[in-house]
Amino acid sequence: MKKNGAQNLQTMKRVAPAILSPAQTAFDDRSLKGIRFMPALSFERHIETIFKLLNAQAIRNLLLPHSS
Repeated sequence: MKKNGAQNLQTMKRVAPAILSPAQTAFDDRSLKGIRFMPALSFERHIETIFKLLNAQAIRNLLLPHSS
């Protein structure tokens, strides 16, 4: 069994801000820290808003910028 949990966590730490940065405009340019905190207060309402702003192609471009 491979032990790559630390590497996976580091990847998520790099990807999360990249995914949330397009959402800043919808939340009145609130800081990324504030955007990450909002779903903790009301998960269903805020996470739905964040995912509406993103589409599959936008996420793919964030994760794999060199693919077309």
